[in-house]
Amino acid sequence: MKQHRGFTVTNDRGRVRLQYRRTGYPTESAALPFTWDDGNWTDAAVRIDNIVKAHRAGADLAAAVRGVDTASSNHVEDWAAALTAYRQGPQQRLKDVTWAGHLKVINIALQAVQQRNAPTNGADLMDTALKGWTLGTRQHQQMRQRLQKFLAYCVQRHQFKATWLPPEGRDIQSVKPKRIGYPLSDAQILRLLDALPDTTIGRRYRFAYQLLATYGLRPEDLNNLQVRNGGTEAMERLRKIQRRHIRRKDRTTSPLCPQRA
Repeated sequence: MKQHRGFTVTNDRGRVRLQYRRTGYPTESAALPFTWDDGNWTDAAVRIDNIVKAHRAGADLAAAVRGVDTASSNHVEDWAAALTAYRQGPQQRLKDVTWAGHLKVINIALQAVQQRNAPTNGADLMDTALKGWTLGTRQHQQMRQRLQKFLAYCVQRHQFKATWLPPEGRDIQSVKPKRIGYPLSDAQILRLLDALPDTTIGRRYRFAYQLLATYGLRPEDLNNLQVRNGGTEAMERLRKIQRRHIRRKDRTTSPLCPQRA
């Protein structure tokens, strides 16, 4: 919640009360239609911000509260107008092709809120709008982020109900489970080596696979290998000072990495 000079929020027997103190003047106080619990803080914060703006415009605290309460009860959530303002404001620098990607998920959400039994909060609306994308994929993540930004804009800039605020962070279900990997057997690796053609490229790939299988190297490690001493020694140069040598005579003991011709 923002800090407003002179204003304090207190717990008045389980209800939210707003007070304004100024030196030389009596304290102004007004009760707000919110209970003192975490579930109401977002709505209360938006309402208090609007009350402070009205108070600074010249209204006393009681009049500011009444005016904001009336405006809030009569406020119409115009999704189409909010979308137009969103495009002309925060998203005005996006290219048309990029904006079209944002509209994919936003339009689905706008259609959802117009249907019967429509979602009534941001979390349910996001669940409905994101059904077309697979959980854990990059595309699902992008669509979720785009819809989150739009819903937050509607609440923060167009006085939509705070319940439309999207859930923060990423949903636990969107984390893609790790796949279990299984190493190849020696027989499978030998069959792979035999399947390579007896060409210059084939022999290079065969030697690379032999190094990977015998010494546990990663494919990226092969980029750092250098052949020395007339082809009898291969050395991997690391960024650190330590170096690791792989000698040809050691490889002859493995059926996976025989002496190169």
